[in-house]
Amino acid sequence: MRKNTKNYKKGVMKNDNEKKEVQPRMDTDGRGLKIELVEESICPTDKPPIPAGICVHPCSSVVTTDSETYERLARLSPGEYDRARQAEAARLGIRKETLDAEVARRRPLSDDGKGHPVHLPPVELWPEAVDGAEVLDQVSARFTLHLVLPPGAADAIALWNAHAHACAAFVHTPRLNLSSPEPGCGKTTTIDLIATMTPRPLRTENLTAPVLFRLVDQHQPTLLLDEVDSYLPQAEELRGLLNAGNKRGACAYRREGDGNAVRAFKAFAPAVLSGIGVLPGTLRDRSIVIGLLSADAEQLQSRFDSLHTEIESVLCRKLARWTQDNFAALQVCDPSMPPKAFNRLADNWRPLFAIAQIAGGDWPRRVRAAFAHLTAGADDDDALGIMLLADIRQIFAQTGGARISSAQLVERLRALPGGRWNVALGTSDGALSTSRSAFSWLGCRLHRFGIRSHTMRIGADRVKGYEPAEFTPAFARWLQP
Repeated sequence: MRKNTKNYKKGVMKNDNEKKEVQPRMDTDGRGLKIELVEESICPTDKPPIPAGICVHPCSSVVTTDSETYERLARLSPGEYDRARQAEAARLGIRKETLDAEVARRRPLSDDGKGHPVHLPPVELWPEAVDGAEVLDQVSARFTLHLVLPPGAADAIALWNAHAHACAAFVHTPRLNLSSPEPGCGKTTTIDLIATMTPRPLRTENLTAPVLFRLVDQHQPTLLLDEVDSYLPQAEELRGLLNAGNKRGACAYRREGDGNAVRAFKAFAPAVLSGIGVLPGTLRDRSIVIGLLSADAEQLQSRFDSLHTEIESVLCRKLARWTQDNFAALQVCDPSMPPKAFNRLADNWRPLFAIAQIAGGDWPRRVRAAFAHLTAGADDDDALGIMLLADIRQIFAQTGGARISSAQLVERLRALPGGRWNVALGTSDGALSTSRSAFSWLGCRLHRFGIRSHTMRIGADRVKGYEPAEFTPAFARWLQP
C-alpha cells in the first residue's frame, strides 16, 4: 500500500495553520502501524468544549440536544432510521440499544395502522427566565376568571399544574380529583383549562390498564380522565395502576413478544380524575379533592373559549421554563408542612408546598390557606355544618320565614355577632374572599345536609336562593328544638 506523504509525516499531521502530534496506533505485537489516514480532526484550542448532551450535526454547524436528536430520528421511516442508526449512536456516544429505546419512546403509537397515531408534542420553553410567584398568580387568575371554585381551589390547581411540569422532581404525584354531586358543575371546563397549561395533556373518557401503562411509558403524559364514575369502579386493574402510578418508580410488568420476555412499563404520571361522587377509598387517599357545585351564568366572570387559548399557552410555556430552571431546587426542597399534614396527606401536598416555597412571594401563605380549606376533616365539617344550620335557623326566624337569596344569606351570616363566618365567607368588601367563592362555600356546606339553592324570583329579581321548607328536615335532625 502506498504511503500518502503529501501532508503527513510519521506521527505528525499538518494543515495551513497548525500541527498536532498524533501517537502511532499499536497492534497486539507492539509494533507501530503505518498511518494511512489520520482520523482525528483538529479544533482550535481557544474554543470551549461542547457540554455533555449537546451535539453538532455532522452536516451542519447547528447545535442540537440529545432530546432534539431523538425527536428527529423518531420522525424517520423504519428504513431511514435503520440506515442512520449506527452512525447516530456513535455520534452520540451511546449504545445502539439505548438509542432504539429513546427513539421508540418518541414515536407515535399506532394500532397496526388502524386509528390515529398518538402524538403528544413537548412544551416549547419560554425563552426568558420566569418569576415563579408571578406566573403562579397568573395561572390561578385564569381559573378564577372562568370557574366558580371553592376557596383555595384555584391556587391548589395552579400549583398542581406546575407540579405536572416537574413531576420527576418529586417522589409522589397526587391525583387531582374533580368531584361533584351532579352533572353541570364545571368539571369539563376545569379539565379544559388544565389541559391548556400542563405538559403533554392526554384526555379521555375511557381507558384500559394496558393502554394506560403503554402511553405513560412512551409519552409521559398528563392524564386527564373524565367521567371516571362511569367506568373506574368496575375497572379493578386500572384502579390498581392509578394507585401505583402515584409513586415514582412504579411499573407495570407484562410478558411481551414470542419469547414471553417480561418487560417493565413505567406507570408514574400526573393524573386528573373527574367524575360524579367520590372516588374509591384507595384513590381518594392519594388525591387532592376539589369539590365542585353548580353555578349560575351570572356568577362567571368570563366564559372559557377553547378556541382562544393564547394566554394559557404562554403561561404553559412559562411554567415549563420556571420548573426546568428550578428543577434541582425542587428535588431537594423539604418544605415546612402544617402539623395536620402527615402520612399520605403529606405525600399528596408536599409537591405543592415545595413549589410554593421555591416560588416565594405570597405563595407559602396561599398554599397553607388552600390546604386548610380543602382538607377540612369530616368531624370538623360536621361541627361547622351544625353551627351553620343553627345560625341560618336564627336568620329565618328574624326574616319571618321568607325565601332568601344566596347573596342575602351570605350578608346576614357575615353580620352575625363575633364575625365567626368572616374567614370562610370573606368580609363584605371582599378582602378575604370573592362573593362567588362565598356562594360556593355555602353551597358545599349545605349540600351535605341535602339542601340546594334554586333559581327563584324575589321581588323583581330572578336570583339563586333558598326556600325555608328545604331546611326543615335538617333542622329537625341536627338541631335541638
